[in-house]
Amino acid sequence: MKRILIVVFWVLTLVPLQAQDGTRTLFGGGLQFGIPMDAFRENLTNTGVGGGFSLLFRWGQLPVYLGMDVGIMKYDGEAILQRINIAGFFKDYELRTNNNILTAHLALRLQPESTWPVQPYLEGMFGTKGLFTVTNLVDITINGTEIVDSNTDESDFAFSYGISGGFGFYVFGNDGIGIDLKCTYLPGGNASYLVRRNDLTVGMISDPLDAFEKKNSPTTLLVPQIGITIKLSRLNDEEAPEYDY
Repeated sequence: MKRILIVVFWVLTLVPLQAQDGTRTLFGGGLQFGIPMDAFRENLTNTGVGGGFSLLFRWGQLPVYLGMDVGIMKYDGEAILQRINIAGFFKDYELRTNNNILTAHLALRLQPESTWPVQPYLEGMFGTKGLFTVTNLVDITINGTEIVDSNTDESDFAFSYGISGGFGFYVFGNDGIGIDLKCTYLPGGNASYLVRRNDLTVGMISDPLDAFEKKNSPTTLLVPQIGITIKLSRLNDEEAPEYDY
């Protein structure tokens, strides 16, 4: 987590510097799928599902953007019902264990300007992947949403890098809002993480963590994404040069 905060702080320090050069800012977010690849897939066959966002600042007048890309995906989970006696009254709780992948990268995007309705781009990325397991005690008598207690059971980070390709196309007759389709290939270093055991039988699980075992491998991911991109200009209307998008 400390590494992620350092990355975020470093990127945010670019904002005032780039604003002086008339930077255009791209903000995007969407639905992500994390598909384990190569040795990673030998241990983990589940596809992660989650979401992410990116925040990119234009580098001067070049068609180059620098910023960050962050995503989080859940790839497996287990839940067990528990009835607890509190002061003579039984109350229903649920232990929910979720296995997750966090990605946090610096991103350098090349996106040439064009008058096409489709805007292709290419990104280089480097940063980190975090694989972590969290167990929450949830009071299911209150809409199943109140978390009474939470604990991180397992966490590990690995160096990560990769390349993305994608394109956006505008909708609703507005060149400031577009649909974004993107696919990212992220090789990575080794990390430890939990995967579902293959030898489970009925009645073996008394704790959600009993359903999982620890593995270690490289962390290569393929991450398709569909989302939206919003263009935000830091220039006022009188000073802004005209660009074709």
